[in-house]
Amino acid sequence: MNVSLTRELEELVNEKSRAGNTSPQVKSYVKGCRLVRLRREKIAALRREIQIGVDEIERGEYVEYTSVEELFADVEAAVVKRAAKKRETALMKRSHPLEGRPVRSYRDLGVHCF
Repeated sequence: MNVSLTRELEELVNEKSRAGNTSPQVKSYVKGCRLVRLRREKIAALRREIQIGVDEIERGEYVEYTSVEELFADVEAAVVKRAAKKRETALMKRSHPLEGRPVRSYRDLGVHCF
């Protein structure tokens, strides 16, 4: 593959290669391409998130706040609610009598055969 670089970029790649800071020119190009791809992926993800917000606003799914304090109170209430739900889920997992234990017999299940 032939790649045309601007004079400035070509000098930068050559300088880095001579200094031993990076691998040969081809690896520098590949690394640059990866960085460009990563940046494009981040921008695409950001655009998706923005579109989700725009769609919610268009559907009327938003709250208007009259003060920062009101916003913070709402956020704090949501955090407390989420933490309580997380604790409840953790307790439910730990309270299961057979959690993490293999079942070897009917007695392990609490069933008694006579």
